[in-house]
Amino acid sequence: MPMLTARLRALFCLLVLASAALVAQVPTDPARLPGPVGVYATTPNDLRAWDRAIDQMVRFNQLVVTDVRPDPDIDGRTHETLVQYHDGVRVYGGSITRQIAQGVTVSVLGNLYDGIAVEVTPSLTADRIEPALAQASGGARLSLAPATNPRLIVFPTLMGGYRLAYQATMDDAKTYIVDASSGDVLWTVDEFMTQAQVGTGTGALGDTKKLSTTSVTGGFRTEDQHRPASVRTLDTRGVGDTWTRLRVPPVTVLDSDFVIDADNTWSNPPVVDTHVHVGWMEDYFFKQVGWTGVDNTRGAIASAFHSGLVSNAQFLFPPFGPEGRGLMTFGQTPAGVPVTTLDVVGHEMMHGVTDAAFRQRFGTGMVQFLIGVAGPPSVTQAGVTLPCDTTDFLPAPNVRWPMFCTGGRYVIYAHHGGALHEGFSDVFGHAAEFFFQPTGTGTLRADYKAGEDIPGFGPIRASDAPRSLAFSSSAGPIPYPDHFTNRISHLAAITAGTRTNPQGITILPLALTGRGDEVGTAGVAPHYNSTIISHAYYLAVEGGRNSTSGITVQGVGAANRAQIERAFFRGITLLLPQGPSMQQAAQAILQGAVDLYGANSAAATAVRQAMQAVGLVN
Repeated sequence: MPMLTARLRALFCLLVLASAALVAQVPTDPARLPGPVGVYATTPNDLRAWDRAIDQMVRFNQLVVTDVRPDPDIDGRTHETLVQYHDGVRVYGGSITRQIAQGVTVSVLGNLYDGIAVEVTPSLTADRIEPALAQASGGARLSLAPATNPRLIVFPTLMGGYRLAYQATMDDAKTYIVDASSGDVLWTVDEFMTQAQVGTGTGALGDTKKLSTTSVTGGFRTEDQHRPASVRTLDTRGVGDTWTRLRVPPVTVLDSDFVIDADNTWSNPPVVDTHVHVGWMEDYFFKQVGWTGVDNTRGAIASAFHSGLVSNAQFLFPPFGPEGRGLMTFGQTPAGVPVTTLDVVGHEMMHGVTDAAFRQRFGTGMVQFLIGVAGPPSVTQAGVTLPCDTTDFLPAPNVRWPMFCTGGRYVIYAHHGGALHEGFSDVFGHAAEFFFQPTGTGTLRADYKAGEDIPGFGPIRASDAPRSLAFSSSAGPIPYPDHFTNRISHLAAITAGTRTNPQGITILPLALTGRGDEVGTAGVAPHYNSTIISHAYYLAVEGGRNSTSGITVQGVGAANRAQIERAFFRGITLLLPQGPSMQQAAQAILQGAVDLYGANSAAATAVRQAMQAVGLVN
C-alpha cells in the first residue's frame, strides 16, 4: 500500500508548508526524532492555509470531526475537535482543535502524522487480545474492562515508525497497546494518576469544618446532595478487598462503605477532610471557571479514604470506580497522617477534570506519550564516560541491550503528557488553596507548595521555586526543573534488532538532567517535569525572575489570579490536542488568555512572558 496517494501527498505538502512558519513560533529541536507535524496557527494567512488543508483532509476522511461544542465563555464561538485516520483506522494521538467565531477560524492547534505505511488488516482478531496479554504477562489473567472493546489503531512508535495495534483497557486499570500482528505489548498506560444535612467535624489539622450530609436510618452519612453534583465519600476501613471492589468494575457500593455518624458531629478527620475538600473543589470549579463537578455533567463524585494506601493519593479514570465515573482515593503516611489536605484533594480532582474534558472531545483521555530527541554522544555514570555507540545495558545475566542511538548520539525521552497532567493538577491544587485559605506560611495557609501541610509527606514540589526541592537518584538529589532545558530525560535501550536496525526499544530508569552528561538511576515518573508548567502559572500570577533563563515576568498580581486560572483552564479543557507537548500546552494556555482578555491584555502578556521564561515559547 502506498504511504499516501499522490493527491494526499500533495495535500500533506500543503500542510507542511503551512506549518513551516508556525512551528518556528515554539522552540524546535533539529535533532528531534520523526514524529507529528506540529500545528499552531493564529494569523489570518496561516489560518486560511490550514482551513483549506483541514477541510480537504476531512473530505478524504483523513480527519474526522468527533466533537463540536459552543464556547462556554464567548458568545458566537464554537470549538471543533478532529482526529486523524489512516485508511479508516484512528491514528493514536493525531488530532486538531479548531476554534471558530461567526464562521471565521480563530485558532488551530494540533498534531498530524505523515508517512504512515501500514496495512490495516490485522493478523490477530480482537478476541485474541486477552490471551495475548496473558502470554505477555507470564500467564496473568486479564479481562477487558466492562463496556470496553479492543480498538484497532495506528500506533506511532518511539522509534518514529508506525504499527497496526489494538488499544485495550483491562481490569487491572491499565490500557495496553498490543501489536495486531505479533501480540507484543508496545505501550502501557496506567489509568490512574497518583498522588442533605449540615453537620460539623474536626479535620486532621484540628480545624472545624461544616459537612453536608444525608440523613439515614441510624444517623447521617457522608453523602452531600446539596451541590449540583452529589459528593459521596467512602471509607474502606483499611480493607484491601473493599478498595479493590470499589475500583474494579463492575463496582458495587454498599451502604456499609459510607461513614455513618449518629449526631452529625464528626470525629473522623480523614473522612471529614476528604468529604469537605471535595465539596469545596466542586464549589471552586463552578465559581471560578464555570465547571460542575468532575465531568461537567453533574455526575456523582466518588472518593474513598483507604488507610492501606501509604503516602499517596490517586485518581482512577473511567471506566473504573462507581458507575464508571472514576474514583479518588486518599491514603495516609506511615505515621498515620491522612493525605487529605485541600491541595492534594484539588490535585486529584483536577486529574479527573482534565481526563473528562479530553474524553468528551476525543472519546478517550489525554495521550500520555514520551517525546524523544537526540541527546549527547556520551554520558557519565559514577565518573565513567559511556559513549552511546559502544555501550550496552545489562538487564539480566548474559543479556545485553545496545543503547538506542541516532547519529552516534543517545536518544533521550521526556514525559510531556504525564508531566502536563501532573502540572495542571498542581496548578489547581494551589488555586484552590488561594480561593479558600488566607495567604501565608504555616498550616492552613495558601502557598505554592504541594502537600506542605502533611507532616512526613510534603512539601513534595514547589511551583514558586521548583529547584528548591529534589527527587532521589543513584547520582544524588536531582532538582525539579524550572525551565524546559532542565527537563528530566531518560535513556533507551534496544530490546530487539540491532544498533543499525532496531526493532524494539524500552525506556530505562536512567535519568539525565537537561542536556548534561551526568546520569542517575531514577524511575520514569511524570511528576519530574511537571514543575515547568506549574512554575509558569506562578510567574504569570506573582511575577518574578526565572532562575535559569534570567527572564523577568510582570505578573497580573494576586488580585487578578482568576484571569490566569481561567486562561489555563480554557487551554486545558477546550484547546489542547489529544497528545500535547509542553510547548503546545503553553500555546493553548496563551491562546486562552488572548481569547478571554485580548492579545495585548495584562493577562496575555503575563502568560506569554511566563511561558518564555520557562522556555516553552520564543
